[in-house]
Amino acid sequence: MLKAVNRCTIVTIGFLSVSVLLADDKLNDLINDEYENISSRTTIDYDTKVVQAWRDSAWVNKAKKVKTYDDNGYLSQKDSYKYRDGEWSLKGMTIFENNENGDPETTTKQAYRNDAWRNRYRINFSYNDGGLLMSKVEQKWRQDLWRNRKETALEYEGELCVNRTISKWRDSTWVDRAVQELSYNDAGDRTEKVTYKWRDSTWTPKHRVVYSYNENSDLSEKLFYKWNDSDWVDKARASVGYDDNQIPVQVLLEKKDSTDAWVNVSLRENTYSDNGLLTEKVQSKWRDENWLPRRRYEYNYSTDRGVLSAGAPAALPKKIALSQVYPNPFNPATTISYRLLEANHVRVDIYDMV
Repeated sequence: MLKAVNRCTIVTIGFLSVSVLLADDKLNDLINDEYENISSRTTIDYDTKVVQAWRDSAWVNKAKKVKTYDDNGYLSQKDSYKYRDGEWSLKGMTIFENNENGDPETTTKQAYRNDAWRNRYRINFSYNDGGLLMSKVEQKWRQDLWRNRKETALEYEGELCVNRTISKWRDSTWVDRAVQELSYNDAGDRTEKVTYKWRDSTWTPKHRVVYSYNENSDLSEKLFYKWNDSDWVDKARASVGYDDNQIPVQVLLEKKDSTDAWVNVSLRENTYSDNGLLTEKVQSKWRDENWLPRRRYEYNYSTDRGVLSAGAPAALPKKIALSQVYPNPFNPATTISYRLLEANHVRVDIYDMV
């Protein structure tokens, strides 16, 4: 979990398919995971997301996600639909069982087949007394039992996650397969993530991600490296572009070609409402020296669950606790505490209202 710096702005780098980007599928997986792990308000609390594909010069419905929230505003269910023959048909759902802080303890994915719900996948989360995520265990439903597949264990320095150990279930025990080491700057922004794989009885460097920030401390670039011949070689990069209001309006994905030059791969362009909420995301693919539309995502929000003020899209913490300020109002310092579902880059604005 990252500590707060100036103002709360969580930048989205959307999921872009890069399966044909590089020969190394694991590096592709890392890039995709990085896109998913930096989320905006839309991935936190949109109500409906519609996915469309570009076909014959028009957008065609493909899929839809519908979220349900409990009385506390915590996500409780997410339904998945497919568009077929002019109708939306229910295909699956994810059920969220949360603790009193709104953090998920269990998420269960089910598929709708032959008018019945069937278990598919489950994740169990565990936290320490301070609310920090310590581990998550992923399980798959097989032969009427939940069977272990993967475990991720987290280690912290203060509230910053500095180590993740990823294990696979083998012969009734957890076997370590990968380790990720995370580094941060003085402001608590993540600056580097290095992934090691267990090979020949030793931890071998595999992938590396370097994070860069602009003069406003907003994420500006992710640079992806692969370990090759005892050295890091840069392979891909994702660059975030902002408008004059520091709202992220586009994300460009590039790769290195055989001449070591950067080549366009994918582009995502964002559209926002007057309230600063992401309403549309269009992904395009670079082909024949042109950007060709590929996917469109449309987001809708419930008006009765609150709307942010105009400006940069932000994610509201579920709970804010201020430590006692004494003697009030002359104490120059206080503490703002919050929790996120996953570690992310967070900035908090502090305004002088006097």
